[in-house]
Amino acid sequence: MNINEDKFQESIKFVTANYEEGAFSSEKAWRKLMHSNTFDWRRKIAAAAIACVVLAASAFLYTTLKPADSLQDKDINAGVEIITPELPSSSVEARLEFTDAPLQEVVNSIEKTYGVKISGLPEKEINLTLSYEGTADDIIETINETLQINLAIEKEDTKLSTEK
Repeated sequence: MNINEDKFQESIKFVTANYEEGAFSSEKAWRKLMHSNTFDWRRKIAAAAIACVVLAASAFLYTTLKPADSLQDKDINAGVEIITPELPSSSVEARLEFTDAPLQEVVNSIEKTYGVKISGLPEKEINLTLSYEGTADDIIETINETLQINLAIEKEDTKLSTEK
């Protein structure tokens, strides 16, 4: 006899010596497994539910808080994004996105989008992050209030200020 046959014979002797009726029942094994503390269904269901909630929240946040570089018509160098096409009137509403953009480039973008001329730009370097939808008058008023400056829109030889 070789070594493999010896091991096989030992295994057969062990099984015959220790065999009991129903000792190798798969039904009993499953019942024991289902009632053991290591296989707690409630914990696993709770963990799966929490994982689903976290994944759903992550998907919601990802879709609502997309990075600015994934938006359309992005002017990467200026940090300014014009969402609606250029409009020739200051009374028409447009949507603009500014991401850490210098105020001069923000003003240039507003002038280009609404077809207006803006004066009163301060000399100091100011960067602005803002998402805005509205008219030129409203955005200038918002910037003035936010930055405590005095920008003004000039229309047909008349200087309109948003100061109150």
